[in-house]
Amino acid sequence: EQLATGSYKLSVLSLAPGFVTRWYNDKPTLGTADAVAVTAPGETPNVDFLVSTDEGTFSGQMLHAGAGVAGAAVTVTDASGDPIRASTATGRDGKYTAVGLGPGQYIAQGRALGHARSYLGGVPDLASAQVFAVDVEAGADQPGKDFDLTLTSDITGTISYSGQQTGA
Repeated sequence: EQLATGSYKLSVLSLAPGFVTRWYNDKPTLGTADAVAVTAPGETPNVDFLVSTDEGTFSGQMLHAGAGVAGAAVTVTDASGDPIRASTATGRDGKYTAVGLGPGQYIAQGRALGHARSYLGGVPDLASAQVFAVDVEAGADQPGKDFDLTLTSDITGTISYSGQQTGA
């Protein structure tokens, strides 16, 4: 609704568990998604989606020094780093479940205030992240995708300028 003329990549995701996130024309990722051309003003008809209930999930725990980290976020991307789902948050015990995944290869990133972001496998960058497969079995979960977060550090200093200053 109210889109400007252009090309758009569309996805459908469910806030309720049980449905797989899909991109237009039944594509699994943003990188493979087909664009929909929109010309304004007007309507672009017949942009339909067929949703799937072949959902896979994985779960784990966000930890720091052996204790669960509450309120941390887990973001899931495909193996190339394109987004799949919005983040899911950990509970009080640091446990989480990522839902809405079709069969495929995924990367997960964990982050929490006061902690350095980390990819599954304990690495800080996407290029080194552990890629893992999600196999879909009716209602089955793949547990044990745990993160061990470290505390963040700060860099401090002063910015100064010794040149001529002009202005009012």
